[in-house]
Amino acid sequence: MSLFSQFNSLYRKSILAIAKIAVPVFAAGIVLGSAGTSMASSTCSPYGYYGPIDGNQYYNQACIATVSSGANATTWVGGNQSSTVPTGYMGGYARLYNASGSLKEYAGWVFNNSPVYAMAVTTPTDGVHQSYYSYGITAAYNGNGYNYIYTYQSPDLTY
Repeated sequence: MSLFSQFNSLYRKSILAIAKIAVPVFAAGIVLGSAGTSMASSTCSPYGYYGPIDGNQYYNQACIATVSSGANATTWVGGNQSSTVPTGYMGGYARLYNASGSLKEYAGWVFNNSPVYAMAVTTPTDGVHQSYYSYGITAAYNGNGYNYIYTYQSPDLTY
């Protein structure tokens, strides 16, 4: 038997031995790792595009996420160009609603404090088991104040 054949045979035996141990350990890890935990999930609205406003194009989006302790909403706003948006030119206001339309949590206005491509504003988490959606507001500097643009509403997500 050639050296290559000996190596190939030993290699196959090693892989089989490792697989016999690794597959059950991997499966056990999945079962134990998911036991007693809640899976996080999220969904977002379509992007909204607007501008130019004082020479800048923008986009925004509303996202909703559930985590082990409840649900929160995030409002994204960003410049729709290849350069950063100047300091103070954009802001976001995140709002979390239950499916009945009651405002449950919000994060007040936050503006970019340095030149950035995009930014996110997230509400505190609401821990009541129910359906929620996100519906944010964004701001774009127009040279003499701000234009306020609503995001599209996110789909509902149940905690």
